[in-house]
Amino acid sequence: MAKEYNYIYELLVDSDDDIHGIISYSVYKRQKIQFIKDFKQKHQRCCWFIVICSLFFVLLTGVLYFSVWSLSTSSKMVVEQIFDVKIISAED
Repeated sequence: MAKEYNYIYELLVDSDDDIHGIISYSVYKRQKIQFIKDFKQKHQRCCWFIVICSLFFVLLTGVLYFSVWSLSTSSKMVVEQIFDVKIISAED
């Protein structure tokens, strides 16, 4: 007999001799497997699209953050902080 956790099998198959139930269950399993294969094939490309869009969003957020930060400070301070240098003028 079927395992206790297999709810569909218990609904379709009444006994070990229930040919109609066994055939119904095998058709159900075949359709389920085909559905899973079709779903994976259909959504496989979407997964990569989501990853690329997420990466693009993170990069754009970084660029936006950097732009706002650099606009709020002088260009001299931005260069000094990015390259860890001290810019001195010729007059000093």
